[in-house]
Amino acid sequence: MTAICVDNTWGGGDVFQLLPVPQLGTEYYVITMRDFHGTAYPSFFSFAALAEKTNVSFTTKAGQFEEITLGPYQSYRFDGALFEDVTGTYIKSDKPISVIAGTYSRGPAGPPFQCCDDAVLENIPPVNSWGHEFVLTPFSEVTCGYAYRIICHENTTIVLSNVEGKLNEIKTKNTNAFSGINDIKSPQKVWNIL
Repeated sequence: MTAICVDNTWGGGDVFQLLPVPQLGTEYYVITMRDFHGTAYPSFFSFAALAEKTNVSFTTKAGQFEEITLGPYQSYRFDGALFEDVTGTYIKSDKPISVIAGTYSRGPAGPPFQCCDDAVLENIPPVNSWGHEFVLTPFSEVTCGYAYRIICHENTTIVLSNVEGKLNEIKTKNTNAFSGINDIKSPQKVWNIL
């Protein structure tokens, strides 16, 4: 079985895939993006527990630290400040939890929370499931305006290679740093060197 979440409350029709319970974990880094239309919507994250007395702590990139204890199917949501990007927030729990992160964005057709608001949401995978190699693919009909984000949980060098064999290195200097890659024109392989 597989499951998706469809957010059609504001007419955007945004979708993300839900992670199966066996794939949930106890250590996460939030990766998302704040509103990309320049409005004041902050990014946010939420987490939900499956078991009794699940202890969860998180530390934002801004240094805010909180500890929460949740029961089965209880959840907690954290909203960043205006214009804040909560990417890089570290979440740790003593039992598996589900983490979702994202932002709402005002679409170009209307005021906030009316026609065409889009949600950028994702069920975040735990750190123990992260990979080291990915393929970035351009969207065939889109020539600009999209971005890839990469986050690492340890110091590393990220290498990009396009089909012409050109290499481009991006060094991350500390844990939970992230890099953005915008508007690629051809498929690229990305991997990290520890």
